[in-house]
Amino acid sequence: MRPEDKPWFRDFYAQKKPSTQEQAVTVAVYYLKRVLELDKVTPEHVFTCFKDVERKTPKHMPQTIRDTAKRRGWVDTSERGNVKITNHGENLVEHDLPASNNKKG
Repeated sequence: MRPEDKPWFRDFYAQKKPSTQEQAVTVAVYYLKRVLELDKVTPEHVFTCFKDVERKTPKHMPQTIRDTAKRRGWVDTSERGNVKITNHGENLVEHDLPASNNKKG
């Protein structure tokens, strides 16, 4: 979570300020896929992100990720053991977080 040539997850998370667990999952998956460019993101990766920022971890991370996919559509869990970020999730992270951002456009 502390690559030499890219922003650290802790800094990225602080910049985005996710307020809900679903937002935190989405920020983690986005970071892992788009910033670190991991080919495969697992629930264990997301768990590690939560621990890195000292956020309370859910009782069952895989279920929390599936719930985020089902309720919000921000992540895609259709491939077992590989969580993907959706276009909707990218929009959340890139344009809607932090929630206090003034909207442009």
